[in-house]
Amino acid sequence: MKLNFIITRLQAQIEKEQENFEHSYSTLTDDTKVWCMIDLVGSSNYRLLNGPKLGYVRGETFFSLIKNVIKSDTEVRLIKEIGDAVLLASNGIRPILESLILINQIALNLEKTKPKEYYPFQIKSGISFGVSKRLIRQNEDFLGSSIDMLARIMNVKSSNSRFFIQEEAYSHFKNVIKEYDTFLKISEVKKMSQDQTKDMLKSVLYREVNIDLEELLKFNDHFVKWKKN
Repeated sequence: MKLNFIITRLQAQIEKEQENFEHSYSTLTDDTKVWCMIDLVGSSNYRLLNGPKLGYVRGETFFSLIKNVIKSDTEVRLIKEIGDAVLLASNGIRPILESLILINQIALNLEKTKPKEYYPFQIKSGISFGVSKRLIRQNEDFLGSSIDMLARIMNVKSSNSRFFIQEEAYSHFKNVIKEYDTFLKISEVKKMSQDQTKDMLKSVLYREVNIDLEELLKFNDHFVKWKKN
């Protein structure tokens, strides 16, 4: 069988399926959610430096951290694992925000167990909000600009924070977020450059988030789901 015939046959099959995709798109449901990405920083370099066994232990510890925190709040869903990163979702900001606050603090505690280690246990996290299409695939998945923007925000490099929130998410849930302002410090709005967003057509606006540990430990409100356990 000639190579040209193989290519033509495969292309015809793909074009046929493309027509089906165009038809099926209108049947996909919209889902408005708060989205959260959490990434274990420096995973590849850690494995190169310390070997695959320690890299595996570090990665599994990260997933254990995520799963143990979110299991107390059934409103937070683990959508998928992407390498040494996760995508979470919930209908409102509070479940995601409280989970992320706890995850950040535990990660910081783990980082401090080996303070002089190269590529210590650090996480980077981001929150966005918006409509996405629920895809019909073997495993649950979503497609939408709010997730695309979140992926761009996760590329932000800052010496001040590794926790970011999309401006749309902040604006929509500002009143809820303010309930945590005794320890949650939010920056002014920032704009990613075109280079940072890989020429995304829509501006990506975000804010940096910092947690005041001393004030967090004095905070006695909310976190109801974890207090029950």
